[in-house]
Amino acid sequence: MSKRYWHIIVLLLIVFTSCRNEVEHKSLVEFPLTLVLPAQEISVSPRRIIGDPGTTETFDLPRYAYVFLVIDWELGGQTIYSEEINLDEEKWETGNYAGSLSYVGDRVYNYKGKVAFSLPSDKRKAGRVYVAASRLPLNLSNEAPETEQEVQNITFTLNEELQLDLKNIYSTPSAYKPDGATYYCTINNIAAKVPNINVLLYHIASRVDLMWNVQEAMQSQMKIRGMTIKNLYNGSCYLFRPTENEYAGDAYASGYDLKVADDNAGTWWEGRTYIYTIPYRNNSPQQYFPMQLHFAIEDNTGESAVACQYDLTLKKQLTNTSAFVPWIR
Repeated sequence: MSKRYWHIIVLLLIVFTSCRNEVEHKSLVEFPLTLVLPAQEISVSPRRIIGDPGTTETFDLPRYAYVFLVIDWELGGQTIYSEEINLDEEKWETGNYAGSLSYVGDRVYNYKGKVAFSLPSDKRKAGRVYVAASRLPLNLSNEAPETEQEVQNITFTLNEELQLDLKNIYSTPSAYKPDGATYYCTINNIAAKVPNINVLLYHIASRVDLMWNVQEAMQSQMKIRGMTIKNLYNGSCYLFRPTENEYAGDAYASGYDLKVADDNAGTWWEGRTYIYTIPYRNNSPQQYFPMQLHFAIEDNTGESAVACQYDLTLKKQLTNTSAFVPWIR
C-alpha cells in the first residue's frame, strides 16, 4: 500500500476519533451536589451546650467527603458512581437550609466548593446519593461498590486517632425516610437537564453526657478518685447504618477505654463530662446499648480509708426504627 493511502487512513482515524470525543463530551451532563451540615451541630468557634450553661464545645469542619451516587436508568440497569473529595475548610459558609426536610429555615453550613459528577445524558429513572464527611481520612471497607446494597453496607475502621475524633464524622443515614417510604437523599429532579440535590448530613456517633455527685452528707467520708469508661465499641462501624452496629455478648468485651475523671479535688464529689462513641446493640431482645463505667472510690466510712473499685453497666434502650444515633445522658 502506498504512503498516500496510509496518510488517508491515519487522517480518517484522527477525524473519527475527534468526532467521537466531541460526541461523548456533548453527551455528558454535570450533576452538582450541595453538602450541608446543621449549624447548631457544628461551629468554628466555641458554643454553649443545651443544659450546660458553663460548658462550650467546638466542632471541626470536614476535610474529606466520600460520595456514592446511585443511578437507575430508564432502559434498565443501575450504575454506582463513587468519589473521594478533599474539602476546602475555607469554603464552608453559613446560610439558611434550602432543602425539603424538617430543617427548613434553620441555619446550616453549606459547602461552596465544587462537588459534582459527570453523567451520560441517557434517560435517568431514579437516583440516590450517599455521602460521608470527616475531619480525618476514613479507611473504608469498599471504595468501589457495585450495588446499592454494597454502598449501604460500607464500614470504616475505628483506629486510635478516630476514637478521639468521632464527633467530627457525619453521614447520610440510609434508614432516614421522612415519609416512611422514601430515602431522604433521593434526587427528586433526576430527569432534569441538570439534576441537583442538597445533602444534609448527621452525626454517626452518640454523645454521652456523664454527671455524678456524692451527697453532701457523705462528702467527708467518700471521694471519687477517678472514672473510666471501659470497652467502648471498637469493631468495624457502619457508615450509613449508624444505629445497626451489633455485638452478640451482653456488653462489648474487647473495646478501648477512655479515662474521663482523674484524682482531682474538683471532681471528688461532683462533675460532668461527655464523650462521643459508636452506639451498638447487644443480644438482648430489648436491644440495649450498654455503657460500662469503672469508679475508683476512697471510702472513709470505716476506721481507715479504703480504696475501692466499682464497676457499673448502664443501659440505654435503642429502638429498631430510629435512623439517628441517640444522645445519652
